[in-house]
Amino acid sequence: MSRAVTSSSAWMVFMFVLYLPVGVLVYPVAALVIFALAALACLLAIRPENKQYFTRPLQELQAFLDDFKSER
Repeated sequence: MSRAVTSSSAWMVFMFVLYLPVGVLVYPVAALVIFALAALACLLAIRPENKQYFTRPLQELQAFLDDFKSER
């Protein structure tokens, strides 16, 4: 988990240096826009993964438990 966080952090720093070579404090609006776009992209990537690997299995487990309770 920490490796993914480190990789993500390194990627964000790289993006800021690539698009804002003089620093974030010189262009705070541009930095905020880039950060917001990156956060939105992460959100759009994470939501389907959570649905596939977290929400759907919990719903299947709940259906299984409901079937088990109804048989008793």
